[in-house]
Amino acid sequence: MSRPLWVVSLLKKAFPGRFFLAKVMRRLPVLRSLTNYLLFRGDVIIYLPKDHVIKVNEVITQPQNTPLPSEVVAHFIERADDLWIMNTCICREAAGCQDYPVDLGCLFMG
Repeated sequence: MSRPLWVVSLLKKAFPGRFFLAKVMRRLPVLRSLTNYLLFRGDVIIYLPKDHVIKVNEVITQPQNTPLPSEVVAHFIERADDLWIMNTCICREAAGCQDYPVDLGCLFMG
């Protein structure tokens, strides 16, 4: 489902306060449901878990960047009914990220 540009602008402005908004939404389920319906209806986020578990209190080393296998990415792109490509990353732009380039865009799949 495509979004009007004003929704993208609203999300960019609200992004820096996302943790505060999450806390408020947890306490007000009606507002949470309304917000989800108005802004995120039809959105699905899929997390791919790691293939191992870290034990509690186990010392771990910082992993290097691990790219997602291209076959997995291709599978989800092919299965998506709609693709929305952004030329910038709204998360990095809204948060003022200095560590990664903002012009590395995002691909939304729906």
